[in-house]
Amino acid sequence: MGHVMAFAYSLALGLLVGLERERSVTPGDRQALGVRTFALIALVGTAARMVSPTVLAVGAVVVGALVVVGYLRTSDADPGTTTEVAAVAVYLLGALCYSDAALALALAVTMTVLLASKSRLHQLVRETLTRPELEDLLKFLVVSVVIFPFLPDRAIGPYGVVNPFRVWSLVVLIASISWLGYIATRYLGPSRGFVATGLASGFVSASAATASMARAARDPERFRWAVAGAQSASVATYVEIVVAVFVVSTRLAVRLVAPALAAAVTLAVVIVVEIRRDRARRVPGEAVTTGRVFALAPTVGLAVLLTTALLLGRWLSSSVGTSGVVASLGVMGFADAHGGSVAAALLFAHGSIDHSAALWTIVVAFSANAVTKIVIATTVGGRRFGRAFGLGFGLSHLVFVAGVVVAALA
Repeated sequence: MGHVMAFAYSLALGLLVGLERERSVTPGDRQALGVRTFALIALVGTAARMVSPTVLAVGAVVVGALVVVGYLRTSDADPGTTTEVAAVAVYLLGALCYSDAALALALAVTMTVLLASKSRLHQLVRETLTRPELEDLLKFLVVSVVIFPFLPDRAIGPYGVVNPFRVWSLVVLIASISWLGYIATRYLGPSRGFVATGLASGFVSASAATASMARAARDPERFRWAVAGAQSASVATYVEIVVAVFVVSTRLAVRLVAPALAAAVTLAVVIVVEIRRDRARRVPGEAVTTGRVFALAPTVGLAVLLTTALLLGRWLSSSVGTSGVVASLGVMGFADAHGGSVAAALLFAHGSIDHSAALWTIVVAFSANAVTKIVIATTVGGRRFGRAFGLGFGLSHLVFVAGVVVAALA
């Protein structure tokens, strides 16, 4: 019965790939490999594997030779080699059916999806994806796939609080969230409005999104929408910090959920009010410029910031006390809300500080970052924009601070 199922899976995957390949042929063109040929190639692969590895190797040579002959006969009409490569892959997948039919079929489905997505993939590479985005993607893959897996997953250095694997995992997490936000921004486009685009851009950089909205606010027709967009970018900050802290310490993240949710809801209400005040002017939003989605220098800088914060926090906790930790790590919020906050969570997870000190550090870091955002809004967009943005954002920030303080005192 096992052999029968292997051949059944083999026939199914051969027919699947063959159907797609035959459908892809332009009427009038010649193609040597069709649905029946692909089905037969898959069955031959299964049978060859069943007989012996030697027969499988000989079969691969024969199939390869037949594919080359077929290509030479039709290369004038279609110089591409996708169908021929697919035929060789189907032979190997047919052989795989003998030992792992489910995996072979899953790979065949994946391959068929890739083959059927030709026009979409070409459009993505040639029209949608820009050169800087491709470079950023490659840098991100180096950071997350090449470097990350090989970092030591153990505490090193003074005080034993720096775990390179955990520090870098947080860097990769924050960079991944930024990528998702950037993709959402590209997908939404200018026509989806300031609010949706601002929210997505907030996951890339809330400060950069605030600056971009502040520039857009110079147009009186877009002022209210720009304020709402800048405020929606700050909603992402509350979500991002809960996710980042959750990876480090579930116990601490649980205490942040209610304050972050309350602050986000408060800011959402403020945004709705802003929109309703200007609903007569439903102008479409414009693309938010947040700079490069991924840059190597800021990524390394974040890792250095976290490492420095951990060492500094551990040293201060042993020499000065928790007040020194709160002050020093909290001040880092002027540059980045996540650095000091995540460092505090790491110190809490390590047992260097208690939950109260960690939460107070987050309060100070977020307060410092709030000042930075308001200064950016005022400097770039003017006093009127800074005041409008600061009132709504400040209200949500007070709600967040109040909730975290209550959690710290509990």
